Parts: sequence; C-alpha cells; structure tokens
Amino acid sequence: MNFLETLSFYFYTYHTTILLSCFYFIALSFIGLFFIFRRSSVFGLVLTSSAKFAFVLGLLLLSYGGFLNSSLLEDPSFQNRFSAFFQLDMFVFPIIFLVLFFIILVGNRLQSNHRNIETFYLIVFVSLLSLTTVLQKISGEQSHLLIRSYYTEILYTPPELFSYYLCPLLAGFFIFFLFWKRIFLAGFDSEQAKLLHLNPVCYQFLFYLLAGMIISFCVRLLGFYVSLAFLLIPAYTASLCFRSLRSVLVFTCIFSLLFSNLGFFAIFILDNLPSDPILIIVLSFLSLITIGIKKILRLF
Repeated sequence: MNFLETLSFYFYTYHTTILLSCFYFIALSFIGLFFIFRRSSVFGLVLTSSAKFAFVLGLLLLSYGGFLNSSLLEDPSFQNRFSAFFQLDMFVFPIIFLVLFFIILVGNRLQSNHRNIETFYLIVFVSLLSLTTVLQKISGEQSHLLIRSYYTEILYTPPELFSYYLCPLLAGFFIFFLFWKRIFLAGFDSEQAKLLHLNPVCYQFLFYLLAGMIISFCVRLLGFYVSLAFLLIPAYTASLCFRSLRSVLVFTCIFSLLFSNLGFFAIFILDNLPSDPILIIVLSFLSLITIGIKKILRLF
C-alpha cells in the first residue's frame, strides 16, 4: 500500500471519529479562551483533573456498591452500554459539581483576602491527580479495563460514544454561546456588570457549571492530556495573534479545527506511534509556527 492509499484507508476508516471529535475540540477551545481572558488557566487544569477524579470515584463507588453491572460498559450491545453510561453519568456529575463548588468557595474566600489563589489551584490539581491514581489502584484490574474505555487513544474511542455525548455537548455549548457576552463581562469586569444590572456571581456560576459539564464529556472521550491541550493551546495562540475580541473568538475555533485535522494527518503518517502524544505535539508545533509567522508579519 503506497502513501496515498494508506492515508485514504485511514481517513475512510476513521472519518466518523474525526468529524465528531471536531465538535468537542471547538467546544473545548472556546471554553478555554474564557479561562485565558480571566487569567485563570490554572483553574482549567483543576477542572480537567476534577472530571477525571469524579469519573474514577463514581465508577469505583457504583461498582463496589453493587449499583452498576460494570460489564455492561463493555457490552457489544450499544443499548446496554449506553444505559450503563447514563446510570454512571447520573452519579458522576453530582460529584464533579460538589468538588467544583468546594474549590470555587475556597478560591473566592482566598481571593477576597488577597491570597495567592493560583498556588491553591495547583495544590488541588496535584492532589486530585494523586487521588485519581490511588483510586485506580484500589479499583483493581477489572475497573482498570473499564477506565480504559474512557482514557484510551482517541482513534479507538467508538464513534457511537461521540454521538452519545454530542447532544448534551451541543446543548451546553449553545447555552454558553447565548450568554457568552454576559459571562465574559461578569468575569472580566464585575463592577461594570453590576452597573448593567447583571449578577456576576450567577453568571460566574453558570460559566463554571457549563465548563465543568463540557470538559467532563471531553475528558472521557478525548483523554485527559488531549482535552487539556485543546482547552488552552488554540485559544492562547489566537489571543497572541489577534487583538480584537471577535477575531480571537473566530480564530480560536479555526485553529482548533485546523490543528486537529493536521494532527490526525500526522497520526496516520506515523501510524506506529501512539496517537494522543502525536496530536498534542503537532498542536504545540503548529501553535509555535503560527505565533512566529504572526510576529514576523508584524515587523513589515
């Protein structure tokens, strides 16, 4: 099989996964842009690690409590598998929101007392990752196999799972898109928001609620590191290359879409290497090239 035939084969085999994953990449990058605007990129790390921790804890409690037949998560019948996912989600999401509520409550208290909030977020990030590792070890081999159904290479995630979470992802993103100006104002200038009769606390809570939900979906399907990369890199690239808010918003989505597809192209060429690290490396490399070109063009 020659080079073109190999690429055609891979694109034909994985075209559904590539197409559906683009929705998740764009949603992640759009959310990540607001973390960068708020200068709270570290909180994006906390959100991502919270999603991973909540899933592992939820799976462990449900499996050992006898509330979930864990074998259904790998059942060949998608109807049985999705039923198990739905049951698991109804248990996992409250854990995510409880963890986030505690972190936001403590973070706001520290911020009001003019304490170093980023250090607190980094401590939480490291602690959650450590707890997740311990829980995975406690869960044993059976649960470890189930966890791999969420944390695996992106090309091996069944397209049906992308379809399963697509509707709630689009619903959450649509709500976020409707209120993005108010969310932006509430996080960027709370005093101006109050003058416009907006409640900054409510809109900040809405932001964290929607961001936590969207990131949770993405971490399950794309993996922890890929989700983190697309949360920050395209948005950061666009914020460095463009000055107007509209341009940054548009090119964040464009960069997310373009970089991800070029990353898949590199994965198919380097098919003997793991896909997730290749995708992240290509994303970072293209980001550096884009920023470099923009800097050069500004000199002329």
